[in-house]
Amino acid sequence: MMSKKWVAGAIAAAVAAAGWYGISRQDARPASQAGKAKAPPTVLVATAQQGSVPVEIEATGQVAPLQLVEVRPQLAGQVKKVLIREGQNVSAGQPLFLLEDGSERAALEKARAQKTRDEAQLADAQRTLARNRSLQQQNYVAPSAVDSAASAVDSLKAAIAADVAAIRAAEVDLAYKTVSAQIAGRSGAINVYPGSVVTPAQATPMTTMAQRDPISVSFSIAEQSLAQVFAANAQHRLKVSAALAEQAGEAGAALQGELSFIDNAVDSRSGTIRLKAQFDNSAGRLWPGMYVNLKLLAGVRQQALLLPVGAVQSGPDGKFAFVVGPDKRLQARPLTLLAIRNEQAIVAGIAPGTLVVAANGASLRPGDSIKPKPLGDQPAAKAGARP
Repeated sequence: MMSKKWVAGAIAAAVAAAGWYGISRQDARPASQAGKAKAPPTVLVATAQQGSVPVEIEATGQVAPLQLVEVRPQLAGQVKKVLIREGQNVSAGQPLFLLEDGSERAALEKARAQKTRDEAQLADAQRTLARNRSLQQQNYVAPSAVDSAASAVDSLKAAIAADVAAIRAAEVDLAYKTVSAQIAGRSGAINVYPGSVVTPAQATPMTTMAQRDPISVSFSIAEQSLAQVFAANAQHRLKVSAALAEQAGEAGAALQGELSFIDNAVDSRSGTIRLKAQFDNSAGRLWPGMYVNLKLLAGVRQQALLLPVGAVQSGPDGKFAFVVGPDKRLQARPLTLLAIRNEQAIVAGIAPGTLVVAANGASLRPGDSIKPKPLGDQPAAKAGARP
């Protein structure tokens, strides 16, 4: 019985020894076999292209009327009649409000009556002067009588001139009792009613008039873009497009306008400068106060270097791209990112024709070996670029 247990133990020991020996031999394989490298990863690559591209600066702008006028009376008075509706389109010079004008009409009639009376007196004085001159020639009156008659004529002529000025002043005062639109535009909220007393110095205007066609859009750009914009605008007025949101189920459309204003100073707090663009708004699609997305076409960048936007990586020392060497190993090449547009990056620091990693570069390291795979369609020098 003991011999059988001993034989079984010997067999188990032999099996364990054999297993350890096999494992030892497996671990003792040559290092070239144990550390056999994995196949290099397949990575999308693209070639740096060179071409001319339009430069587009994107910004958010706020629509404002070209002119906004607060309507107040020239003279104090009581509102007699409101002639317009809120939100009505009016033309320049169109009457908006009538004020009570009884006293002004009376003053005008009085001035006219005074002129009529002075004209009658002037006619009588002129006849007296003529008679005295005739009598003086016959030595029937002294020369002083002629002088007195001539003085009376001159005095009455001056009085009539004053009467004419008084009539004009009364007519102006009467005209001021009709409050008219100074510009063509759309009326805002009406803040007065028949019977309201209004004054030129009142805080709240009777209404406002906003010129909406053409209309203005105000926006700001970074000061770094100012030189490009100023140089391009010196050659011709720059085009600006405004993208509108979808309206009433229709696809949004872009309105075309022109740059109309560049401010005279950069805002030191924000590092931006204010610009304005002017748009035709005959269709009434732009409303004061609304925000729109703008694109300012600021000239053309010549011989620009284009890469897929995914080729540009960010590191501690700035932007770079992985360049694929002849041995399929990667090198980190510093670059300057100038603009991005439609998945294209416009850069400096990369030579045309350079092969770069086009995407998924975050998992790669300098010196890595890769299996290049062309990205396919290379970036074309057609679409605009934004700084």
